[in-house]
Amino acid sequence: MKKDSFKLRLRKNRTSSLSMIIMLYVTIIFLGSLLLSLPISSANKQWSNYTDALFTATSATCVTGLVTVDTYMQWSMFGQIVILFLIETGGIGLMTAIAMLTRSFGFRLRFKDRKFLMESVGFKDKSGFKHVVLTILIGSAIFETLGAAILCIRFIPDFGVSRGIYFSIFHSISAFCNAGFDLMGYYGTEYASFTMYAHDPLVIITLSVLIFTGGLGFIVWDDFVNSRFKFKDMRLHTQIMLMGSVTLIIMSMFFLYLLEFDNALADESFGNKLLSVFFQAITARTAGFNAIDMAKLNESSLIYTIFMMFIGAGPGSTAGGIKVTTFIIVALGTISLVSRNGEITLNQKKITRETLNQALAIVVAFFIIIFIFTTTILWLEPEKEMVDVMFEVVSAVGTVGMTSGLVTASFGLVSKLLLILLMFIGRVGILTIVLSVTAGTKNKANETVILPEENIMVG
Repeated sequence: MKKDSFKLRLRKNRTSSLSMIIMLYVTIIFLGSLLLSLPISSANKQWSNYTDALFTATSATCVTGLVTVDTYMQWSMFGQIVILFLIETGGIGLMTAIAMLTRSFGFRLRFKDRKFLMESVGFKDKSGFKHVVLTILIGSAIFETLGAAILCIRFIPDFGVSRGIYFSIFHSISAFCNAGFDLMGYYGTEYASFTMYAHDPLVIITLSVLIFTGGLGFIVWDDFVNSRFKFKDMRLHTQIMLMGSVTLIIMSMFFLYLLEFDNALADESFGNKLLSVFFQAITARTAGFNAIDMAKLNESSLIYTIFMMFIGAGPGSTAGGIKVTTFIIVALGTISLVSRNGEITLNQKKITRETLNQALAIVVAFFIIIFIFTTTILWLEPEKEMVDVMFEVVSAVGTVGMTSGLVTASFGLVSKLLLILLMFIGRVGILTIVLSVTAGTKNKANETVILPEENIMVG
């Protein structure tokens, strides 16, 4: 009787699907921060600063990678496993977690709730909820296991059997989820990331493939299988993601090489330069690892990296940013406007005006958020350079996790709290947050009254 009463209460007090996602993220972050603040989570077995614990829990759950303390030096193995759980949950396990929780309480999600959760990872067709969850679980397990197995080839000789296996699993999950957390502080240098392995093709290429795969999006994996890897049979979304991602990688390699071949990469061989810019081109859009010392990059490279972080990777993936498809749709819309074509087409398929409007809304919202938070943090941290502050802001809202130096760790309390908010906004999604606030409200005047149109001069 009590169970039935509890289930009835749950049904009556259900919030919208949008609010449910936000509440779940907040709950996971809060629980994670409490665990990380415990002495058992600290390398020195003492209570950790709660701000650092909260920042790390948010960064891990939002698969960002920005940190205020070195992951290996600050956290014990227990703390690192907590971080890994938060990464996995925030990156690929949210839908699975919701499915398990609802089943545990003995009730089914409403159809519109299941539909929204499926759309949040890119599935807008008639795929069943169970099919979507299995696709995510099986696909993630395959890629992460293969990645860990390959990394073991290098890490077991470097760190020993047990630590080598553990490091391989940790970094495979972190890379695939585009989280950017690493344990390379083991070598004694804080925030070193993979600069120690900058010349190691096995490590760099394995991490790059994991990052790229995780950033494509879950729907792309499903489309690969359904189309039997035939490009012409793939959906337009998948084609845009593949073409756009490859183009951005090649373009980034060219520009980064051009900007840094006689600066940060001056002492490297041609082969090592190519390997470094290849890794940087992939990780800069979403993952947050780095094989080049970011403090050595010139300002032009930092600005270009900001642009790449702004774009991000694929919708419904483990990555952030405005997304590759958004960027391409806005670019095509601009070309269409300039050419006065009127329609946006790609591969003989028409892109709807509604899609363009949504893409423009996302871009404008990102610009506004970046402007407000950069200005505010510069006011709070007047000694910081504008490029460095903007770099951290875009890295946070794009859930990239890359830093231009030790800027994040040197921020004051309020600035760190603002970055926490940015990471949350970036992971949950700007449109999701806006819709959750406005869900259920209706403008009846707009529904019943047709207003006159008038042209306004722009540009």
